[in-house]
Amino acid sequence: MSTPLPSLTMLLRRPTTFFRELSPASLGPKVTLLGVFCLFVGNVCSGLTQFFLASIDPVFFNGMIKPAEIVLMKKQAILTLLFSPAIAFFGIFLFASALHFLIKNLISANLPTSYETTVRLVALAQVPMLFSIVPLLGPIIAPIWSFILLMKALKGFYGLSLFMAVMSTLAPALFLKLTWGWALQMLSLSL
Repeated sequence: MSTPLPSLTMLLRRPTTFFRELSPASLGPKVTLLGVFCLFVGNVCSGLTQFFLASIDPVFFNGMIKPAEIVLMKKQAILTLLFSPAIAFFGIFLFASALHFLIKNLISANLPTSYETTVRLVALAQVPMLFSIVPLLGPIIAPIWSFILLMKALKGFYGLSLFMAVMSTLAPALFLKLTWGWALQMLSLSL
């Protein structure tokens, strides 16, 4: 029988305490599903916000954004909405794979880590993505909050220093964000 997960409100309000009290037995497969769901909601809200901004009359932007860029932004928003389920599912696993590789091979091979635990910690860090529902500010604040939560998870659960937690999280995040942005833009330009 698995240990129950500490309160998710504790995760959001006192993440250091949450990860200190978290036991490996409480990280079941439901945690991964929760993370995929939260990331899916965050991606949908981000896509809707982008679509809303692209739908504003170009006169409002006073010539700062060209009409062709607004059309491209709208196409990217639609693609984000269409691919949100796949992005959420595969995104967690791709990010966790890169993170686990960095921790095991570049930071410390002696840490008692498992791939499943890394996936579930990445999934737990996606809970703030639910706050992407808040118009305009939510899609900006939620990913930053998720990033901070993941750093606290790596510090609390694996015992990494703050510097190592930041570096091991930042590298895969930038890589995946840039490659996804590039792929989305190339796909949008081809439509």
